[in-house]
Amino acid sequence: MTQIKICGFTDPKEAAFVSYPDVSYMGMVLFFEKSKRSISLETAKAILRAADPRIKKVAVVVSPSLAQAEEIEKVGFDYMQVHGVLGAEVLSRTRLPIIRAYNGKAEEEEDPRICAHLFDAAEPGSGKAFDWKRLAEKKRGKPWFLAGGLTEGRFPTSILTSSTYRRVWSIQTGRGRIRRR
Repeated sequence: MTQIKICGFTDPKEAAFVSYPDVSYMGMVLFFEKSKRSISLETAKAILRAADPRIKKVAVVVSPSLAQAEEIEKVGFDYMQVHGVLGAEVLSRTRLPIIRAYNGKAEEEEDPRICAHLFDAAEPGSGKAFDWKRLAEKKRGKPWFLAGGLTEGRFPTSILTSSTYRRVWSIQTGRGRIRRR
């Protein structure tokens, strides 16, 4: 079964709108001030406390330092999603499973500490679509997260008509897709 990851949580109140099994993962952007969704570690702690404990919590970072990775571990995240550079020191010393993100690329790094690959648009968080057809001929080893412009209107046709749909483990969408029920 394909799982859902919602990314970009900025407020503990948002955590009340999501529950497991509808949502399997929730992401929070840390240490990236260029993003309007970047939050402090204190805000992340409050979101973690408010969230359904069955939902896996993902720290979303860009080129993290070892000190940042250690802070993420202390806060209590379940995974670290890394965009940009994944330094050898971070890779070798972090205890968290790593979701390796690729922006606009259909490549995959191999390392035992990388538990999954996430394919996103060239500008993450922009709402622009990733060209999922580029993944059609790739052989999937580790689980895939698909991201990059997945909207209500775009998702069914982009994924269900793609030859990748049987290999997709999870899809990611932005928190703007959360609606009150």
